[in-house]
Amino acid sequence: GDLTTSIICEYSRRDIDSILDGNFKEADSSSFWRELPRDHVPDGVPKNCESNGSLSDTVLSFLRSHVLMNGNIYSSPPLEIAFQISNIIITRIVTDSINYNNDNQITLIYAGTQDGQVFKLLQKKKGEKFILLTSWILDENNNEKSPVRNMVLAQDTKQLYVSTDVAVYQFSVNQCNRYMLCVECEHDPLCHYDVQLNRCLNVDENNQKLAIARLQPESWCKKSVQRPSKILQLTRKKGETVWLQCDVNEHLRSSIEWRWNGRNIQDTLFNNFLLTKEQNLIIINMNISLNGQYTCFIGHQPIVSYSLETDRNAFVYGDVASTVTNLSRRNGECNCLTAEKYIEKYNDWCKEFENYQRAYNEWEVLRDQSCPKP
Repeated sequence: GDLTTSIICEYSRRDIDSILDGNFKEADSSSFWRELPRDHVPDGVPKNCESNGSLSDTVLSFLRSHVLMNGNIYSSPPLEIAFQISNIIITRIVTDSINYNNDNQITLIYAGTQDGQVFKLLQKKKGEKFILLTSWILDENNNEKSPVRNMVLAQDTKQLYVSTDVAVYQFSVNQCNRYMLCVECEHDPLCHYDVQLNRCLNVDENNQKLAIARLQPESWCKKSVQRPSKILQLTRKKGETVWLQCDVNEHLRSSIEWRWNGRNIQDTLFNNFLLTKEQNLIIINMNISLNGQYTCFIGHQPIVSYSLETDRNAFVYGDVASTVTNLSRRNGECNCLTAEKYIEKYNDWCKEFENYQRAYNEWEVLRDQSCPKP
């Protein structure tokens, strides 16, 4: 299929003003573009971006017929792309900057898209490429995404106003609550990770210099974040199937690593562990040998930890086809539920759910066809 790519390039204000202060081009009778002598340019033509005075009819007529300058404006650095993203159409951008250490400047871009999203981009130093910090959907409850038509950044309140065909939205430029990881949080100069609360918080003007000065958030987070944001105590019956969730944003799931008592579960010799599509952990046939602490990591940061114990006095019996169990007692013997059997039952459940979903969708179609719309 067609591949759509949006590209953002960076240009120097000085280079733009230099070209505007130069000569125009003009097409001759043979449609060949040539440089127009300066004495052919009427007085009052703007020579830089800051020219905001009223323009005479003569100047307006000249600008309508002379749309090209003689010089070229190259991106900064020359011929380099500042940001590129596939399968997304960027419709509007606004920029913000933070000055620190005299001449150093951090640049933030808020980019609105055709499918109703806002991307927050960061450039730490002039000439570097922009990195994507976070993104959010304007209206998560509406399946029909309306394109972003306009964006305005209020510098005094640091509020971002975004308009679409159906609504106008207001957001704080911080959006620190969207970061789950310390490293993600510390990359954003408007945010700071509180290691005591294990949360990403907004920074005020007094703390902003601290956040900006943290040029190596990876090493800082590795040293500072020592405990997970959640520690849950769980007791389960012997033979039970245990499901442990690691609730992170979808783009982080591929980086999830589960550790049992500090050891990667994939390095163990036990075959009781399964990972779901969302990288949640399933422990089959819970028993005393599987007691311990199970922690979900992304990189070096623990996200959630479970202290799991087995109830020595309780067992789970029953038919695995009708109950969530790990043992079935037949003829006085206990048959452990294997990983293969669990996957088989799980797939059966998925098929049953798909049948239900299909029937529900068909019912909705029939309802829309038979019931008049209000």
